[in-house]
Amino acid sequence: MTAVDFYKINDSDPASLSFCALRLACKSWRAGHNTYVHCASEEQAKALLSQLNTLSPHSLVPGYVGPYQAQSTAIAFGFDESHAPVAAAEIMIQVSSNLSKCFSRFARLLELTNTNEEYASAKREAWKFYKSRGYPLRYHEI
Repeated sequence: MTAVDFYKINDSDPASLSFCALRLACKSWRAGHNTYVHCASEEQAKALLSQLNTLSPHSLVPGYVGPYQAQSTAIAFGFDESHAPVAAAEIMIQVSSNLSKCFSRFARLLELTNTNEEYASAKREAWKFYKSRGYPLRYHEI
């Protein structure tokens, strides 16, 4: 069963969500996990990819926008359900406020939220959804 972690950022700026998503993706990638970042749109996926290697000037982290490839060692940034894996995978980072239909294919789901009321409201509904179905939940404030 997918373990679900919620990360709350005490800021309403969308840039803080992007920064957190990238930090978590890099940490996951460095630990050797296949990582998929689910974005709200193609524009968001491309923007995150372009920011990926600005976090640390001394390291390069591979990434691409498009369908998840299980054999790839790069971070996948997707924006459509068809970009998610068709079989079991390791880490999904949910940047989109929409509940993804493919989250249960992952061993672990990282849901990001912030203090923007509309975004936070969608994430509260996601929490209720996961809880009502018995998914193990953890909450972290950043």
